[in-house]
Amino acid sequence: MKLSDTFKHRIVIDRNKDTTDYVDACMLFLETLVLDPADEKRKSDLKRLMQILENKYPPSRIHSKKRAFFDMEIIPLMRDIAPEDCYFGLHPNDENLYGFWEKSLLLNQQCHGVESG
Repeated sequence: MKLSDTFKHRIVIDRNKDTTDYVDACMLFLETLVLDPADEKRKSDLKRLMQILENKYPPSRIHSKKRAFFDMEIIPLMRDIAPEDCYFGLHPNDENLYGFWEKSLLLNQQCHGVESG
């Protein structure tokens, strides 16, 4: 399921302001959404896996485990539900912002970099 256009340019994580980690911020965001049944199952599976991680690893190791969880589990779901013609990831001009950005922003930055390089 793709999110509607109202989610274009939606910031999910602002590393300048958010004190929660990426996983927690994304999980809180996902909780606000009603997805199709397949993506709801993925969301439910993510919650279950996150609970397993938090119970299995000591605080000294949880950060690296959550970072891997973010990269391997959360980002793929967020990319799959991104609005049409958008991607989920870092903003091309501000690497402190994770969100849903129009692919044209990324293409414009790449083209600009080629022209000025």
